[in-house]
Amino acid sequence: EGRWVRNDGLLTLFDDAQGPPLSKRFDSQVMALSESPEDFQEIEKEVETLRLKNLWKYIQRNREAGIDTHSYEATFWSKISMAFVPLIMALLGIPFAVQHQRHASLARDVSLCFLIVVVYWLIFSTALSMGKSGWVRPFWAAWLPNLLFFGLGIFMILRGRRT
Repeated sequence: EGRWVRNDGLLTLFDDAQGPPLSKRFDSQVMALSESPEDFQEIEKEVETLRLKNLWKYIQRNREAGIDTHSYEATFWSKISMAFVPLIMALLGIPFAVQHQRHASLARDVSLCFLIVVVYWLIFSTALSMGKSGWVRPFWAAWLPNLLFFGLGIFMILRGRRT
């Protein structure tokens, strides 16, 4: 209790008087830390429930401390972009609602709409994971699926107007 063992690590010491930081590898190191792994999991849960303003402040504080904030930034931007998903899904539904061919299969249309939602969710989840890991900028990870499906909705509406 209160002791953690870190294995195969790198210790970096920052001392302004000596110039550049000094780094030293270690095989095993014991450190006193009163937090448990569950405490860190609880902090992560709390970050997910922060309001946008507080989450942005948390991101700024961590960024200034030199901590990787990709995951938090992706969460921040996804909270904003998710507010637009109902509008985008409604836009995608317009071509199905205004079809001139009323004899078209309702089951086919409902299945196609369900497929669109599943594909959106897969693309959004994949992009968000890439944003959280730093493969894609978090802003784009959260917004590209919306932009892609917004474009698809506009395309479907314009295509439907021509027929």
